[in-house]
Amino acid sequence: AKYLQEAVGPALTAGLASVAAVQPEDPVDYLANWLLKYLAVEEKKAKLAEAEERIEREREAAKQKAAENDDKSAKRRRMIEEMKAAIEASTTVDKLHNAVVNAVMEKCRARNCYFAVLEKVPPPEGKAEPAQPEPPAVEEGAE
Repeated sequence: AKYLQEAVGPALTAGLASVAAVQPEDPVDYLANWLLKYLAVEEKKAKLAEAEERIEREREAAKQKAAENDDKSAKRRRMIEEMKAAIEASTTVDKLHNAVVNAVMEKCRARNCYFAVLEKVPPPEGKAEPAQPEPPAVEEGAE
């Protein structure tokens, strides 16, 4: 009895109330069709609830990912500021070299880092020096 009350009670109660209100010529056929429509509506409600739950989970995952990205960005900005400070605080060429090497190795997560000094070689006599493109401007805070 309890099973029937929980499983079919709400549907039958609403369906029988609809039969009583409409009073169709064939109440059994009307109730059968009404129950089929009721089932379709309930299935749509279940799918909608499931979709809303999935959307909420995705929304929470997106919020969490955004928070993680914000943390990474803040960490990256702090690291860059620390690197800039170390480079600016360098008082000798050796200290500057070490600060730059350490900054590059930390940023790239490299074990080794090599720098080369390029010497400007004058062009052969009678040849014009090729135009050099200007380096791109570096914005403050750019990585």
